[in-house]
Amino acid sequence: MIVGVTGILKIGNAPDLLSPLRGKRIVGIGAIIIIIGILQLWKEKFNRSSLKKSGRYLCIWAGSLLGVLLLFKGPFLIYNLIQTHTFSAGEFTKGIILATTETTTGITNQTIIDNQTLTEITPSACSSMQFSDEELKQGMKNAVEGNEDVGRYVGYGRHTFENKGFSL
Repeated sequence: MIVGVTGILKIGNAPDLLSPLRGKRIVGIGAIIIIIGILQLWKEKFNRSSLKKSGRYLCIWAGSLLGVLLLFKGPFLIYNLIQTHTFSAGEFTKGIILATTETTTGITNQTIIDNQTLTEITPSACSSMQFSDEELKQGMKNAVEGNEDVGRYVGYGRHTFENKGFSL
């Protein structure tokens, strides 16, 4: 059910993995299971030990749900509330428990920056730039000797490794 909630709330990369519609289906199935559990709890209410055990499980479930919400939404929410100077315990609690919509201000600002950058740097300006080998290698660190694994990924095809008798 928690996975479904992350799909509905579009937390992190959850929309890439789980659509909101599927998240709602998972939450619905979880709600049905919870309702069945509550009905069984109510049916066995005369058995005190079973009631305590089920109540403990319900508290563990609620705690894990709040823990996941705090983990995924907490840092982002705290940052946004501090930036907008609206941080308070009530706003934080409301933001954690309830779904909030995001504004597109950040996306709009980034789009403006991207468009300005594109007008300043044209393909012809990039192709006219020429760098010497010294300028390109400036700040490049030397690889650790004997670490062949790095050479497989960094600078592929630029270095030939000698066979030192190892046969894998």
